[in-house]
Amino acid sequence: MPITEITYQPQFNSLNAAFRPIVFRCKAKIPNPTPDNYAPTVVYCDIYLNGTYYKTLNRTAFISDDGIAPEYEFDIQDAVQEVMSYSLPTMDGNQIEDHTDNLKTVFVKFRNAYLDANGFNVSEQTAPVQGTSSSAPVPGAGTQSNSLFVLYAVIQHEENQDFKTLLNSYKTGSWDENTFPLTKRPEDFKMCKKDSSHFPILTDKTANKLCIKLKTFFGEEIELCSVLNHICPLITNISYSVVDNSNGTQTFTFNWLNPADMSMISSLDIYYQEVGQSIWQTDSGSYTPTRSVTVPLGKYNFRFGFVGSCDMGDILNLPGISDIGIVSNQGGDKHIFWKNATIGDNHLYTTQVKFKIVINGVTIIDTTANDPSGFTYIDPIENWDKIPINAGDNVEFTTVIQNGTNLTIGVMQTYSTTGDTGIINATPPTAQNIVMLNSQQIGPNNGTMRTFNFTVAQGLNYALVTNWFQ
Repeated sequence: MPITEITYQPQFNSLNAAFRPIVFRCKAKIPNPTPDNYAPTVVYCDIYLNGTYYKTLNRTAFISDDGIAPEYEFDIQDAVQEVMSYSLPTMDGNQIEDHTDNLKTVFVKFRNAYLDANGFNVSEQTAPVQGTSSSAPVPGAGTQSNSLFVLYAVIQHEENQDFKTLLNSYKTGSWDENTFPLTKRPEDFKMCKKDSSHFPILTDKTANKLCIKLKTFFGEEIELCSVLNHICPLITNISYSVVDNSNGTQTFTFNWLNPADMSMISSLDIYYQEVGQSIWQTDSGSYTPTRSVTVPLGKYNFRFGFVGSCDMGDILNLPGISDIGIVSNQGGDKHIFWKNATIGDNHLYTTQVKFKIVINGVTIIDTTANDPSGFTYIDPIENWDKIPINAGDNVEFTTVIQNGTNLTIGVMQTYSTTGDTGIINATPPTAQNIVMLNSQQIGPNNGTMRTFNFTVAQGLNYALVTNWFQ
């Protein structure tokens, strides 16, 4: 592991201001170093916010060199500022407002690069993959730093530069150890009629009741309290696959990303309704991905809402996916048979292949699930998964290499057949009237995407298959 050590970093769970240097230093060397060749060509600092990969900083110049493992420095404050913002409280408000954009949990991972035999930079550790509108970020490998908190805040030069010490100096009266005022205010201050005031604090507690003590001009002391309703957080990055069970039903399998703070959450309800109907059905269960729901064939709307000590809100305002599902084949008997298979042991090979089938603009299969048992891609197609099709359907078949090592070898293939049994990709094939419509290499590099489009012909079944190893 040529990241030999992290020589400087903020303390574990420390509180840091976003507009102050947030500095990390590490020492690194290349694999199999020599006295004359030991420095990495590049050292990477991968930044993770709330546990999710965000972006990478890199350095080619070291700040010190001991002749064994040079030292490199990174200041991540600019990167963190890019995804944080300030929040303005509601004027004349009467409740506690949670502003999560102001605070992030941060850690970094260090990686190093070296020159391969062809003179190209190669990261020794697996690189992360940034998220897109259709795919979630993929974490990478590397030497991980302490986890710390960053608040969207500025410290004036004349103030104490230790953020926690500074905030503790703002406290008046009795305060919880992990609760801090974010502005200076005397313990007693005057307010007049129609004045509006707010008081920002930072805390690791979830407040359920807000109380204010006041003394009137005539000396009367009054305490006003109200119970607070907290809005449940929302899931993000919802993805799904759907399979025709060949018995008039279909099974949707969903994945998603949970928010960082799950302290108020006990479970997750999946709400679904058939398109054109008004009644929502409920499937209750764990908030841990993955979840499956089986329903009759047809188009459905889905919504996802947390259950716990918080207010979920209206179903229609929850995150979800609309108008998805497999419509009955209206008496037809033609199918797409599909198989996503890796040649090897999933415990040894980290490559995943995103396997996606879109029919008439609707995503039917979107999964990285695969068959890891070796050579099942040459099993008879009647043993594969299948989905119904009709003549004239437009089909888009896509693969994307995910979490790979730039060494993936494999193919995506599309066949047509007049039968619904037999082997399609062996020599000789046993399926009836087999025709290969397309064959593409799906690798080798991480992130490589391949696509093949075709229109369903009358009287034909189709077989879509991948097989790969790294």
